[in-house]
Amino acid sequence: MQCRGTEGGCAAPWGCGPLAQRLLAWHEAPREEVHKQMKIREIMTTDLVTTAPSTPVTQAARLMRDADIGDVLVRDGGQLVGILTDRDIACRVVADGLDANQVSVGDFMSRDLFTGMPDWDVNNASDLMAEQQIRRLPILENGQLVGIVSLGDLAVDAEPMAEGVACDALEEISKPAMPRIGAV
Repeated sequence: MQCRGTEGGCAAPWGCGPLAQRLLAWHEAPREEVHKQMKIREIMTTDLVTTAPSTPVTQAARLMRDADIGDVLVRDGGQLVGILTDRDIACRVVADGLDANQVSVGDFMSRDLFTGMPDWDVNNASDLMAEQQIRRLPILENGQLVGIVSLGDLAVDAEPMAEGVACDALEEISKPAMPRIGAV
């Protein structure tokens, strides 16, 4: 498979390396060929990093650094109440010159969450993530947090034919959208 880039070079913003070629091949496969039996339970991350809304943002950032992740799930009384991402910290705290030691996670987390279920097909999660332009999807079972699926999980852990759903989701997620200013 060859890149469909322009004569002067690749038009793809991510380049034309081997991974891009694989994603392009999976993306171009007919949707019906995507493996429909792969469940979210099989690819979700279950070793979750959580924190409370009252946690200082600096402590949440350390949790992310130490676990090499880009988000922490926020629980209050055992219930999922939000998610704080590295992007939230950069755009809502650092960019505004706030002291991350003096502000709490609850002030900057995203509260209006979309969630999935462990028995969903990978396609269900991918479709929701694409439609809502989200990169991470908390997974609930019987109202309890049991996992999280990221765009990376879809791309890396899904079976080869199911990986095309990550490309579909990435395409939709990457489309410019109106900023969600104040949507905290």
